[in-house]
Amino acid sequence: MMAMDREWVRLTKKAKQLAGTPVDHPEVEALMEQYMNATLTFVGPDTMQMLGRLEQVEEMVREAETCNWMPSPFTKEEEQWLHQAMEHYMVKKGLIE
Repeated sequence: MMAMDREWVRLTKKAKQLAGTPVDHPEVEALMEQYMNATLTFVGPDTMQMLGRLEQVEEMVREAETCNWMPSPFTKEEEQWLHQAMEHYMVKKGLIE
């Protein structure tokens, strides 16, 4: 659990530093790869398969925003950028169309 927390903090700091950078920038793409690898490590492959279905991901995000069960360390603008960067990464890797 501590390792997951440390990795989340590291990735969050890096994302905040890169927020606003073009989503096709190599450093942004590398960060999205790290996010995906961390997610796979900590939540498992079944959840990752579900993440490949963008509609379900968007629904989960809407539910999380509605119930506010987990405060976000990101501003609205940073969240938008992060979503765009992850979507770009997933399209590039063939995980979504």
